[in-house]
Amino acid sequence: MSEAVKFIFENGVFSEFESQGRWVTPTLDSEIVLQSPYKLINILSCQPIVAFLKNELSGGHPVILEKDSKNILNLELTQLTQYNFNDAEGIIQGHILYYLVGSAFYHCRRLAEEYCNTILSYLKIAKKIKVLQGKKPPILMGQTAPYYEFDSLISSAIQALEISRYIIWRFFKHPREKTLPRSWKNLLQHIKLPDDLRQKINNFQKQFGIKIKDYRDCIQHYIPLTGGFSNANINVEDRGVLKVYFFIPDNPEARSYKDFKFALKIDALNFGWVLTNELLHLILAIVNSCYKKNGGRKN
Repeated sequence: MSEAVKFIFENGVFSEFESQGRWVTPTLDSEIVLQSPYKLINILSCQPIVAFLKNELSGGHPVILEKDSKNILNLELTQLTQYNFNDAEGIIQGHILYYLVGSAFYHCRRLAEEYCNTILSYLKIAKKIKVLQGKKPPILMGQTAPYYEFDSLISSAIQALEISRYIIWRFFKHPREKTLPRSWKNLLQHIKLPDDLRQKINNFQKQFGIKIKDYRDCIQHYIPLTGGFSNANINVEDRGVLKVYFFIPDNPEARSYKDFKFALKIDALNFGWVLTNELLHLILAIVNSCYKKNGGRKN
C-alpha cells in the first residue's frame, strides 16, 4: 500500500511515514524506525486496522483494513442496492443499509484514532513528568471518547442487522407470511434460505449476535459498559512501545457494574474491528443472495 502515510494497529500502536522510506513509531525511550510498517506485525504481534491514504486536501484519508489481509475493506453503495426491484421501498432500504454499515465503518475508524490519541497524550505526559521510569504504568481514568465510539459502533451494527433481517424476509418469505418475525431465530424458522447463507447467519449470530444485543441493551437501557469510569489500561512493550486497552465486560447481560466480569480481557477496538469485518461480509452475502433470488436482475 505505497500511497499510505500512516497506519494504526491494534491497541493504538501507530507508524507514520516521514521521508526516505522511514516509518516511525514513537516510544517512551525514543522511536522505532523501519523500512516497512508491516514489520511491526512481527515485532509487536499486532495487526494493522486503519490505513491513512495520501490525500493532498486532508493529509490522509482513513480506510479500514481486512482482518485477514492487508487489503482495504471496501464499502460501495452499489454493493448494497443491486437487489432492489426498482421500487421506492427497495431503493430506500438499500440506502439506509449503506448509511448504517457506513456508520459502523466510521465509528470503527474513529475508535482506532481515539486509541492512537490516548497513546499520544500518554507519551507527552510520561516524557514530561517521567512517571513511567521503573514503574508499572498507571491506569488513565476519564478516557470516555473510545467508549463513545464503541457504543455508537454497536448501535449501528444492530440497526444494519435489523434492516437486513427485513430484506431477507421480503425476498424469501412464504406468500402467506404477512408479519416479519421479531427475532433472527424466529425468522430462520419461517423461511427457506440457501444453505451457505443460513450457515453464515448462524455463524455470525453465534459469534456476535447475542453479545452485541446484550451490549446494546445494557448501554441504552441500563448503564454504560464502563460503569461510568472509562479507564484506559496501558502496557509498556519491548523497546518502550505503548499499547492501550479499553476493556468491555464479558457479561453485559449482568447490567450492573458490580457484577461485570473482565476475565476474558475483551478489548473494545479488537472486538469492534472484527465485528465490522464480519458485519460487512454478512451483509454482502445477504444482498447477493437476494440478488440471485431476484433472478440476477440489476436495477
